[in-house]
Amino acid sequence: MTAAEVRHKLLSIRHLFCFLHLIFSLSAVADPLSGPSLFKSVQKYASFGDHRTGGEGDIATTEWLLNELEANEIAVVPQTFNLRQFFPSRQILKLDDHQVEAFPHWFPQITQQPIRAPLASFESESLTGHIAYLAPEKAGAWYRLRPAQLAVDAAARGALALVIAAPHPSGEIYVTNAAPPHLQEPLEIPTVVVAARDHQGIQEALEEGIEVVLISEGETRKVEARNLLARYPAQTTPERPWVVVSTPISGWFTCAGERGSGVALWLGLAFWVASQGADHQYNWLFVANSGHELDFMGAHRSLFAMPSREDVRLWLHLGASIGARQWSEQDGKLTPLNQVHQYNRLYGDPVLMPLIKSAFSAVPDLEILPNSELNRSHSELGSITKAGYTALGMVGSHRFFHTPEDTPSVTDATLLAPYGEGLKNLAKALMEPTDEDQP
Repeated sequence: MTAAEVRHKLLSIRHLFCFLHLIFSLSAVADPLSGPSLFKSVQKYASFGDHRTGGEGDIATTEWLLNELEANEIAVVPQTFNLRQFFPSRQILKLDDHQVEAFPHWFPQITQQPIRAPLASFESESLTGHIAYLAPEKAGAWYRLRPAQLAVDAAARGALALVIAAPHPSGEIYVTNAAPPHLQEPLEIPTVVVAARDHQGIQEALEEGIEVVLISEGETRKVEARNLLARYPAQTTPERPWVVVSTPISGWFTCAGERGSGVALWLGLAFWVASQGADHQYNWLFVANSGHELDFMGAHRSLFAMPSREDVRLWLHLGASIGARQWSEQDGKLTPLNQVHQYNRLYGDPVLMPLIKSAFSAVPDLEILPNSELNRSHSELGSITKAGYTALGMVGSHRFFHTPEDTPSVTDATLLAPYGEGLKNLAKALMEPTDEDQP
């Protein structure tokens, strides 16, 4: 064989590999539950910015999801609800020589004018004439933090305002979900959270007794938020049982890892189910709830529109932090790892365990537990199980959970892909049930 013939043969082989690579790439993109497709949806979700209920990002998200579903012949009914929402503007704590970024706890009480006062430790017997400061080492576990209760306590001891540095693993500003009775009514005093990494400067200002300035401003407006209830097939069959798939869509900040992954899987599963045609034995209902950070405001409303628990085969809840990554920290430097965070858990009704373990057996580092061990009983999944539905779902937190740094960098296509396969396995098993899988 001549050199020219060898080159020609190698070129032909190269063209063949390029063609095969193109085919496989197109196939991956066409699969709505593939890693690349899921991560693309995470990026799209994050591109809308902050996702607080009824805000621009939340409204844009529901519009995007509605359009995508209808384009795939999935019937969508928006469920609207009205609320008062706060839109923060200036949120800063000015110290002697610099200022610290802050964020208000909900529902915010604004500073009618800048509050100028010295700081005092939250533990002080009297806080009269001071801005109370709760340091990270005094705040307890970050996930148990109850800022509204702390504000009531500080106000009772005369505090003008409250500043909390939550000991979140990220060192960033960490925001806790709102709780009754302050879902729509302002707190007793202006209450803001700051990043734990800013503690040293604040502590120095406290010890020196200098006057600091707190500015917490913004606007309260009446807004409309939406849940989405999407049915497939569009014309449901009365005698068929239901499969319900739900996900929250709202949150404090960009929420790429907290919310984006669940939204991507929810949308991808809806597309995949629709691609299989309507000739199987279930009606599917896909529910996207806003209002999550406001004590599940939207979920409480959509629950009343659900089929009865006797008519639901199972309810799958795609909650927080699915496929969010683990990080390595050395000498103050963070390195992203290609493995999921350590709180990676799937909870399920015991009767579903054979089905769950079969469907998700290939998902790495996923701990499968019965619903009785759900450590976030006050959650959307908790509400579903309390209502008596046969349910499974994922609920967790990751390093940048509820912080402004929860961007698409906290996950990727490789981390998301096994969850897409797990959902596909689950859906296939439902479409071809066995006696063992029947609850």
